[in-house]
Amino acid sequence: MGAEHTLPGEESGGGWTTRPWWAAARRTFWTVFGLLTLVLIVRLGSEWDWEGAFQTLKRVPAAVLGPALLCAAGAHLLYASYELLGRPMAPPRRRVGEKPVAIRWMLAVGFVSFAFKLNLGTVVGGVALRYRLYERLGLRIDEITRILGASVLTNWLGYVALAGLLLLAHPPVLPEGWGPGMHALRLIGLVMLASAVAYALACWRAEGREWHWGRHALRLPSARIALLQLGISALHWLLTAAVCWLMLRQQVDFVSVLNALLASAVAGLITHVPGGLGVLEAVFIGLLQSQVPQAELLAALLGFRAIFYLLPLAVAVVLFFVIDRKREVAPIPTGR
Repeated sequence: MGAEHTLPGEESGGGWTTRPWWAAARRTFWTVFGLLTLVLIVRLGSEWDWEGAFQTLKRVPAAVLGPALLCAAGAHLLYASYELLGRPMAPPRRRVGEKPVAIRWMLAVGFVSFAFKLNLGTVVGGVALRYRLYERLGLRIDEITRILGASVLTNWLGYVALAGLLLLAHPPVLPEGWGPGMHALRLIGLVMLASAVAYALACWRAEGREWHWGRHALRLPSARIALLQLGISALHWLLTAAVCWLMLRQQVDFVSVLNALLASAVAGLITHVPGGLGVLEAVFIGLLQSQVPQAELLAALLGFRAIFYLLPLAVAVVLFFVIDRKREVAPIPTGR
């Protein structure tokens, strides 16, 4: 997103959302909600054909695994590149003697944080770990926050544009009781697509302007950066869906797989289940089991998790310790 930072001389305001009882109530709510979700997922999972899934997974040919691995690598690299978009969006203040953080280190932090986020959840992987690693590289808190904001916005901006286009042109056929009808889905798609277009237009019309409210300031990126955000993020989601599609051996049309993936992303975000464990499977089975046998669906999703979640995590663990041991003195990301 645009640059958001504390203005000098201003203190944070209070409010009921900052009170201890509110924080405790929020933690209690999400804990109970998570436990109920977990119970539901376990009950659903106990009815799935896991034995057939593992047997099917053993028969996946190498000709499928190769392209799937390439698509997964491309999707992870694109997500890591979101970090770089935080630099021109909000060039940080330079100080005498500062060195820029090399692009390779920013890509490494983006890759590590994404792999951990997929497996352990947003708070641990997407936020806490990113702050720790960037602090090791010498960035200030406000600079890390801007990079984090740019990454989050870029990811969901491409999602909103892609999902909006799909809901307008090819809305999914939802099982009975799963949500609104076709007309409502198309209306939601129109709103989502219009939001993405409005963001790009706002960046074009308001480039270089800055808005202040309270202790915060907002500066939009250029139209060129906004279009890069849309394009790179949309391609990331398309490559992610391609991994699922390939693991399904192209038995289902690509658009249906993409619809299922985008729906499962929102479901995982709502349920707060780390890695969307069980949520991803439930959504795919609900939307696609009429087209693919359940065992083959589960096998494809197990393969998807191995390729897209676990293999990158193994690499990310090594990279984490490499970056964590690196200490620089107050460098900043290179700007334009």
